[in-house]
Amino acid sequence: MLGRVTKNTTGIDLKHLFIGSEGTMGVITRLVLKFAPLPGATNTALCALPSFEAAIRLVHELRRALPGLSAFEVMWVNLMDAALAVGQLRLPFDKPAPVYALVELQGQNEGEDRARLEAVLGNALEHGTVSDVVVAQSLEDANRLWAYREAIGEMLGQTQPYAAFDIGIPMAEMAGFVGAVREAGAPTPVCATAAPIFSGTSGT
Repeated sequence: MLGRVTKNTTGIDLKHLFIGSEGTMGVITRLVLKFAPLPGATNTALCALPSFEAAIRLVHELRRALPGLSAFEVMWVNLMDAALAVGQLRLPFDKPAPVYALVELQGQNEGEDRARLEAVLGNALEHGTVSDVVVAQSLEDANRLWAYREAIGEMLGQTQPYAAFDIGIPMAEMAGFVGAVREAGAPTPVCATAAPIFSGTSGT
């Protein structure tokens, strides 16, 4: 809308009409951008979880305690198994889990942010929300943890033919959706975004 303020409550919200119309209502020719400084530190962890319900509890706990939460990627066990095979990766835990969550926290102080992340995850371990966890101690560690999630691109490249969909599902309905897709025998991974910062992937 070429305005200088972030919030504008006057008139029709034309911005989102244009965004949602995918070019059918017009073409955007000018933009006003607001830039923010990059975070000074990023911390990453991979959690093994006993269930999808535990993943929901964990993301709520992380959101309450960590304002800098920037990613929460859920992976079901069959996706992880496929990622291990395709990417020639090794599971970082002693035994497999039904569900995994890749957590990323962005902030300005790496040491303090990591301590806060470890405190929340430690509490989740004590209460059984998390079965096991690995916290990256370096950028190389973080890249290795993200490799499990990013292996889906290579998996799709090896699956022909396939159709990729990006759909929105309420968080409370995601477990039922994944179960229904598995019962239907879907041959390719299924990705679903349930809420901001929260997404889930199921290899079925």
